[in-house]
Amino acid sequence: MKRVKRNSQLWHYLNTLGILEKGTEEQIRQAKQEYRKNYLRNYKKEKKGVKKEFSITCNREEVERLSQVAKAHGISPSRFLKKAAFAYTEKKFVIPYIGTLYHIEQLLLNCKSNIERIAEREPGAWFKQDRNYAELERVVQTTQKQIVEIFSNPPSLESVIEQALIDQPTYIEKLKKIIAHYDSQKYVPPGPFIR
Repeated sequence: MKRVKRNSQLWHYLNTLGILEKGTEEQIRQAKQEYRKNYLRNYKKEKKGVKKEFSITCNREEVERLSQVAKAHGISPSRFLKKAAFAYTEKKFVIPYIGTLYHIEQLLLNCKSNIERIAEREPGAWFKQDRNYAELERVVQTTQKQIVEIFSNPPSLESVIEQALIDQPTYIEKLKKIIAHYDSQKYVPPGPFIR
């Protein structure tokens, strides 16, 4: 049996019961189970006023689908559900691999800092004007804001299609072909993610 760390809360509990000195292995095991049960009950009681738990039931297919989507976002299914629910209420987007976005943002901030340092080291104002470091810095800042905005609030499918048709009016023929192809196959789009 695994030894209990001295001066831990479990050790104090077992010691006050006197089981550590006189108890059998079975009595110690039962006392540990009782301690764990009490610990969890007290933990839930404390958190009940601060946090609320919700539980949902999913069939095997839903679990698989949810797990795949969560994995694609680089988070656990329960964390994805929480993020998706709040994103839905705020009409936002759940950002896949948020760490990647932070990494891109950090790289852009590093570029901006490097530009500032280079501009400070260059002798003479005329040289700085020729190099136009301020404009370069502004471009990096604008790019950073655009990347964050695109990841946080991507454009809707409708706006993407509209913009594509404005940029390339010939895309309408491609869209008609795609729609006709799916119509001929009696295409039924999948239902909403959350039912």
